[in-house]
Amino acid sequence: MLDEGELKMTGSPKDVVQAYLEMMFESDAEVQEPVVIDPGNYSVDFDPRQDNCLKHPTYNSNEHRWGDGRAKICHYEVLQNGVPSNGIVKRGDHLMIRMSVLFEQDINDLIYGITVKTDDGNAIYGTNSRLVGNVPTFQKAGDLVHIQFELSLHLLSGNYFISLGVAQDHMAKDNIAVDRRYDMVHINIRETEDAFGIAALDGKIELIKDGEE
Repeated sequence: MLDEGELKMTGSPKDVVQAYLEMMFESDAEVQEPVVIDPGNYSVDFDPRQDNCLKHPTYNSNEHRWGDGRAKICHYEVLQNGVPSNGIVKRGDHLMIRMSVLFEQDINDLIYGITVKTDDGNAIYGTNSRLVGNVPTFQKAGDLVHIQFELSLHLLSGNYFISLGVAQDHMAKDNIAVDRRYDMVHINIRETEDAFGIAALDGKIELIKDGEE
């Protein structure tokens, strides 16, 4: 990786690309001391000051996490057709992913995002609240918010990884990473397949005889 003609890094493509993204979307903000909160103020069954994501059965320990830390994704849950999931899912299932974010500082122009990738790193779907525009874009230090994403798994069998993130909109940099957790959630779709590829398009094959419409 070069920056204005200066060699910044050498390494594997994955590591160098991640370093490049971090350089492009890093924040110039000074990170302050964490806000002291009382978990009893929130009607949740976890301590938002801890990283509860590590305890989830779908958690991928090989995630790549980066950001300036002004807010932190401290908890998530995965619901499969309305019930808690262990990550073993089926084609066509309805998935709800809820992430909890604790804010250490006031942040405006917020963006919450989700990306789904194949196990070889190809992004097959992504969206964010800047595109959808239906959640508040400002939170104060000490706020604990819960963001819900919904997905319909029209995918064929395989391993998939879901990334969750919090960013801040920025005119020059597009957005600044606040807390991005790439490939944090692992799901496995198990199905007896009648097709190949990635997308489950529910194709049909039939013979039409002469004279039939």
